[in-house]
Amino acid sequence: MSDSIDIKIANKKVSTLLNQCREVLCEDAIGEVVHYIEHSEPEIAFEGLLIELMQVDELPQNVDKISCIELGKHLNLDSESVLDDDFWAKFITFIQKPTGSS
Repeated sequence: MSDSIDIKIANKKVSTLLNQCREVLCEDAIGEVVHYIEHSEPEIAFEGLLIELMQVDELPQNVDKISCIELGKHLNLDSESVLDDDFWAKFITFIQKPTGSS
């Protein structure tokens, strides 16, 4: 994560995103994300949250996609990921998909 973003602010933003996505996630996934937030690891929390959302192939309509991309960049995930080496490419593909199409 770049030094320009405060960990507390990043944790708050990831927590807000998690709250917007709770309805589509299982309790285990929520618990894992919360664990990393509580341990001040917003990069892993964000990456894990988005991986879970990609697995269920759903992004709630109330999620601001541009803010998600900006947060991911602030967390330096566009150049270095922890859980999946191809995270950023998968994330961008996922986030650019239209939402709410059933």
